[in-house]
Amino acid sequence: MTSTELRLRTCIGCRQRREQDKLFRCVYGDRGAVIDRNGAGRGVWLCGVECAQQALQTGAYAKAWRVEVDRNDIEEMIRSQVCAGTERV
Repeated sequence: MTSTELRLRTCIGCRQRREQDKLFRCVYGDRGAVIDRNGAGRGVWLCGVECAQQALQTGAYAKAWRVEVDRNDIEEMIRSQVCAGTERV
């Protein structure tokens, strides 16, 4: 893949643009906030746990998803990734 073919996405936490395969995609729906690379719906892109927490503090999830977001759903997603022992969401 050439540099013009790279798919760049913006992390909603740190606002840096990165290659899509270096980020995680999170969607919000009936199951709450879940990490889902190929799922339907509006997705947000995150670098890792720190960016996920920063996005929670700034209200970036609600703005990006255009819905009222349950803070507990986001916190649960972050906790599950921390317990899994990964720095990336």
